[in-house]
Amino acid sequence: MLKRPLPRALAWAILPCLFLSACALADKIMTKQTPVESRPVLAEGEFEKALDDFKAAYEKTPRDKELTANYVRTIEEIRGTADRALGQQEYARAGTIYRLLLNSYDDFGAFAAKLTFNKAHLETALKECRIATVDNPAAQAVRDRNFARALDIFRAARKENPGNTDLAAKYQGTVHEIKVIGDNAFGAKDFARAGGIYRVLLDRYGDFGAFAATLPFKKVQLETALKECRIATVDNPAAQAVRSGNFAKAIDIFKAALKENPGDANLAAKYRTTVNDFKTAGDKAFASKNFAQAGRVSVVLLKNFASFEGLRPPVAFSMEALTKEVAACRESLTKTGLTEYRRGNLVKAIAAWEELLSFDPDNAEIKKAVNTAKIQLDAIKKK
Repeated sequence: MLKRPLPRALAWAILPCLFLSACALADKIMTKQTPVESRPVLAEGEFEKALDDFKAAYEKTPRDKELTANYVRTIEEIRGTADRALGQQEYARAGTIYRLLLNSYDDFGAFAAKLTFNKAHLETALKECRIATVDNPAAQAVRDRNFARALDIFRAARKENPGNTDLAAKYQGTVHEIKVIGDNAFGAKDFARAGGIYRVLLDRYGDFGAFAATLPFKKVQLETALKECRIATVDNPAAQAVRSGNFAKAIDIFKAALKENPGDANLAAKYRTTVNDFKTAGDKAFASKNFAQAGRVSVVLLKNFASFEGLRPPVAFSMEALTKEVAACRESLTKTGLTEYRRGNLVKAIAAWEELLSFDPDNAEIKKAVNTAKIQLDAIKKK
């Protein structure tokens, strides 16, 4: 028996239902075809993108239970990665992830209560990471008296976490602690150590930022204290060396100080002034025919000339001028010795040549002349 076609009215009634079902199915398919791509992103470790994608999707369809469940599961997975990193003592990595979750916590909205952790847990974990990566290494550096490293650790951490008030407070406390150590050294008259600490603080003062205004000391106080330390460890000893005629020691004091404080303009200026004063003293000795003293000064300056070349403005003399003065002193004392020798004044000849040897000790010809004159003088005494 042939099937009878559906009545036209019934067909028209069924058709809209079929159309609506097809639309719903298509919408469902389209929804499934455009998911939040969390898994591939998580596999790459791009947690921030995963959270951003879920946030955008959740804001559009906050009542989508499946989306919310996936959002929560992804958050928990990210937190689990942080916990595992913490357990493996990868504190820097763990801290970065906890910081990301903390920054995103307000986006979790009403479903935050469904999470197995809360904001306080993240803050505690982040603090633990900071203690491990910043506080402990910085404290160890302070114990090792490596104050520059301690401050550099905090500077780097603060750059990564500019809004972390706990970190800023710890940084400030460490700065103050280092200053106290410097003050204690100063009080114990360990000026070299105190000066080194004040120099570290001065060099990094610009890194302290906003909390510099709340420190119990100012930049000018560090500068004043550093100057006092320099006077005690450099200026005074160098001046004493000059007074005793030990120009080489005075120069060595300044060179050592500049090596420790290469950017200290005041110290460099003091060194330049002292060196120029040496040259003036040598010139005066030469003018008064004290060739031995003039020669000693010029030789010391020649040996250390390389350390003068970086001074700005430069020293008031050249290497060529020093070389000529040494040659002139050598020639004058050589002639004086020969003149006295020919006159039979062996004692005066020996004295002149020994003065020459005081700044030219490797002069073989003069050594031989002194030895000959001494033999002759002994022979005369034995008669």
